[in-house]
Amino acid sequence: MKKIKLLLPLIASISLTGCANVFSHIIDIFDSSENSLSSESNTGESSVPTSEQPKEKADYTILVYMCGSDLESDAGLATLDIQEMLSKSCPNNVNIVIETGGSTRWGMWEYSESEEDYVYQGNTYNISTQYLGRYHIDGKTLTKKSQLTYSSMGKTSTLQSFIEWGFSTYPAEQTGLILWNHGGAMSGCCSDDITNDSLTAAEVNDAIKGAMNTLKRSEKFTWIGYDCCLMSVADIASVNAQYFDYMVASQESEAGEGWDYDSWLPKLYNNPKISPEDLLPDICTSFIQDYEETYGKYYKNDQTLSVLDLSKMDTFNNAFETYAKALNINSSSKFSKIKTAYNSSLRFGYDEDYGYLFGVADFKDFITKMKNQFSTVDNSELLTALDNLVIQNSYGNSGYTGTKPCGLSAFVAYAKVVTVGRDQYGLQCSKGSYTTKDTLFTTWRNININYGF
Repeated sequence: MKKIKLLLPLIASISLTGCANVFSHIIDIFDSSENSLSSESNTGESSVPTSEQPKEKADYTILVYMCGSDLESDAGLATLDIQEMLSKSCPNNVNIVIETGGSTRWGMWEYSESEEDYVYQGNTYNISTQYLGRYHIDGKTLTKKSQLTYSSMGKTSTLQSFIEWGFSTYPAEQTGLILWNHGGAMSGCCSDDITNDSLTAAEVNDAIKGAMNTLKRSEKFTWIGYDCCLMSVADIASVNAQYFDYMVASQESEAGEGWDYDSWLPKLYNNPKISPEDLLPDICTSFIQDYEETYGKYYKNDQTLSVLDLSKMDTFNNAFETYAKALNINSSSKFSKIKTAYNSSLRFGYDEDYGYLFGVADFKDFITKMKNQFSTVDNSELLTALDNLVIQNSYGNSGYTGTKPCGLSAFVAYAKVVTVGRDQYGLQCSKGSYTTKDTLFTTWRNININYGF
């Protein structure tokens, strides 16, 4: 994204520091009721009144749950991604649908020669901080379809309502859902700066399950993507496999500007019937390449992004459960072996002040290091299942001179928790809040909550 080159000093402090500061789960303070108002174009001119009737089935619909947070208020990164989505004309048989909220300010920043600094340029697309906005891309125009009484984007019902509205109003042969914001592995994603609330992994599960029930849909959606940090975790993938065919997510902290939408969306626009196997790897490769072009001469490229074929998840689940049972963990002394393996593995989400905060390690490296601790436990079936699950694994070569990321992380409930002011940094779901809604790995969950940190 050549736009980032202009914003490099401003963005660096946000995009390269991880997401450890966004997970103080405070009860949201806004009502969840929704009042559909008038539809408006991004120029503010009134267009079609009231809510929109369902359209004929398109080839493709992608819902973008864009919770702007400080990424938008401090650097305009959500606005920049919307601009990328509008850079090429979207055809009529493709729907890009966006819900906005979660940020105290929306709009573009540009460098001022006179100020010798980046200056806020105003609310580029007239996006409200007082309401949730729902938008549809028409050609190269962002059109507001409705605005709703504000409800926290860190609330289950808010995400569920958007999924229900988006996929019922814009039905399609293939469907994608993107969660855009900060991420923190099992701590969740989509931190709303207005309500200081975010979606836990269990809440995302509840929202998708609730939407499918309301839509009376048994067929899975095509894919889910996390344009946020640290979400390519085995537990998250296992839950999503109930609802989606594929998943796109990063093991590591993502740069703040996120995916390179003006690289991969045109491929969809040019071929709306494109298969997931042809489209989704482009999201990964363009993301890594764009980071290299933008930051390569300043930083090591430690970015990661992978595609999981969730149809292979049942085999992986069974192999992981069998492996976990074979560990026969029944004492803290045995869990100390897991800690040793975890501490020596390739880990993600490092904070310069507090270390590794999210309890995630590269799955392949972790299971390989576990062999050193539990030499009699066979890991071959699990590693084969892992290789079949990950169908695209992209990462920056300069960031990984030794062990390479495999595309999926394991969650170990062993991490520091640091309290600074009102915020508790680190793993918030180490025991009690690591629920059965968070994971299908019953045995591994029991090991974590009984013997973890």
